[in-house]
Amino acid sequence: MKKEKKEVENPNPENGQNSATEIAKINAIRDIIFGHDMAEYNEQFNNVRDLIADNAQSLVDSKEDILQKMDALKNQFNESLNNLENRLSEQIAQLKAEKTDREMLGTLLEEIGKKIKA
Repeated sequence: MKKEKKEVENPNPENGQNSATEIAKINAIRDIIFGHDMAEYNEQFNNVRDLIADNAQSLVDSKEDILQKMDALKNQFNESLNNLENRLSEQIAQLKAEKTDREMLGTLLEEIGKKIKA
């Protein structure tokens, strides 16, 4: 490219009148070559930009969906934990009742034993 610029900047004296025409041709060729590449690069950049925007929206949607699922799981976990606590409390109450009955039964047996001895 630098050589082309040098030729354009320093035209050969032999060409004289044709140098302006050659410069115009070179400029047209340059525009055709680089213009096409620039359009292609712009199209690729636009495609990448659109893809990034689509992915960003997809990530936002996925994030919202995940947060909703996490809230549902949190609620389900809390409900299960409350049910477990309630069942545990019921089991403890039942065991206390059974233990109380055993203590009462033991006391009654002791009293019966004392009465039999006496």
